[in-house]
Amino acid sequence: MASYAEQAEQTLAQINQYQLMLRNLMRITPDTLLSEAAQQLWRDHDMSAAFKDLHTLIKAGRKLEMTARNTRRIFRDLHPGYGSAFDFKHAYQNSSNNTLNALERALTVTGAQAQHFGNEAQLIQRLQTRSQTAQGQMQALQAGNEIGVALLGQMQQLRQLQMAQLQAHAHFIAAQQDASDAQHHGAERIFGAIHSPRVLPLHSAKTRSAMYE
Repeated sequence: MASYAEQAEQTLAQINQYQLMLRNLMRITPDTLLSEAAQQLWRDHDMSAAFKDLHTLIKAGRKLEMTARNTRRIFRDLHPGYGSAFDFKHAYQNSSNNTLNALERALTVTGAQAQHFGNEAQLIQRLQTRSQTAQGQMQALQAGNEIGVALLGQMQQLRQLQMAQLQAHAHFIAAQQDASDAQHHGAERIFGAIHSPRVLPLHSAKTRSAMYE
C-alpha cells in the first residue's frame, strides 16, 4: 500500500509541475500559437501517462478497500464474539467517498453527466482529450489534481485503517487467549483441591484383614 501512496504523490507532483509550466507557456506564447505549443508540451512530458496512472490508482484504491472489507468480514465470521468500538465499515466507506466525490467533480469539467461513464477509464480518457488546447489542458489538470489529492488521502487513510484493524484483531485474539488461560487455571485450582480416597491394593487389603483375625 505504501508503494501506491508513493505513486500517488509522484503523479500529483507531476501534474502540479506541469501546471506551472503550462501557466508560463500561456503567459509568453501568442494566442495563435498557444494550442500547438501546449500540445507539444503535453507530449514532451508524457502527461497522458500521468492520467493513466490516475486510473491505475483508482482501481488500486478500490481493490485495497475491497480486500480490507473482506478481511474484516472473514475475521468476524471466524470470531463471532468479535466487536469493535470503532466503526471500520463506515470509515472504509468514507475513504472511498472522497475519491468518488472528486471523480464527480471531474465530470463537471468534461461537461458530461455521471451516467455517461461506465467506468473511470472513460473519464480519464475524456480528460485527456481536452489536451488539444491550453485552456482544456488547464481544466483537465485541475480535475486530475483534485483526483490525485483524493487518491493520496484515500491510500494514506486505508493504510491507517488496515493497521488499526489488524491491531484490533490482535487485541481480541490476545484477550480471548487470556480468558481461556484464566478459565483453565481456575479449573486446575478447583479440581486440584479435590483428593480422591486412597484405594489400597488387593494384597494390602488382605494383609490388613488378616491382622484383625
